[in-house]
Amino acid sequence: MFRPVQTQIFSLIAEASGTHRLEVFAPNKEATSERYKVKAQIKDQRPATPRDRTRIEAERAESVAARTSDSATLEQRRQAISNYERALALWRESGERRGDLGVLQILGNQYSQLGELQIALNNNSQAIQIALSIGDRYQEANLLVGLGSLHTVALLQIVFYFARFVIILRSINL
Repeated sequence: MFRPVQTQIFSLIAEASGTHRLEVFAPNKEATSERYKVKAQIKDQRPATPRDRTRIEAERAESVAARTSDSATLEQRRQAISNYERALALWRESGERRGDLGVLQILGNQYSQLGELQIALNNNSQAIQIALSIGDRYQEANLLVGLGSLHTVALLQIVFYFARFVIILRSINL
């Protein structure tokens, strides 16, 4: 069975020099055993800066949020949103705009699924501004489609409310 290649980028800080081991686990214990091909690349070997530590905190908050973002319960989804918002604050602190962009997209989707369209629109609008500022045309286009969908939903709600308005006016003979 063919499975698409998934790339997972992560960062780590080794507190001591030496040999280190990377272990890969499936997200749940019932997952079938498969072979993984791991390509590790050390981008930079230097002492960790406070910005590095903030970035790793942001990645962890985002990872924790991702585990429960599609949960069935409203409480779990709200907790995931809270973790994403924490990750967003950390990305902003680190100054890495691409991190902001990714989390704002996810938050837009999360709020949209909860029916909180105005918050979703705000998150997507902020994300588009970041995509423009960093020159990411693909994400800009992707976000514009999302904004169009959100506006379509909002328009349908307006039509629904207006139809109810007309029905009420007719029922009271106005």
